[in-house]
Amino acid sequence: MTNFWILMLVAITISTASQFYIKKKFGIDKSGWRYKHVSNTHKWTEIILLIVFVFSLSFFPVEYMLLLFFIVIDLLRIFMEWNYRPEDKQYMYHMIEVSLMSALLIYICLL
Repeated sequence: MTNFWILMLVAITISTASQFYIKKKFGIDKSGWRYKHVSNTHKWTEIILLIVFVFSLSFFPVEYMLLLFFIVIDLLRIFMEWNYRPEDKQYMYHMIEVSLMSALLIYICLL
């Protein structure tokens, strides 16, 4: 369990550094720390996914479910932002997070 949280801390550090690099390279303006949903449907889909995640915690290990939740949420955000706001390029942030969380999930499953 301790290894999981250390790996999460490393993944968050890499993700933050990558976001700063992408922000400078592509000129992405990320205003504020709070996420702005593309549409009301997008917002409610994320709320439903959160409810499903909370209920599934009683059936599956927390580590796997946490990573899967982040992966699914970020994939949804990539899809919605790429289709409805491609000029903002915000989806690039989520692509980095999905790749890091997927690599982390694969690593944890192999242990």
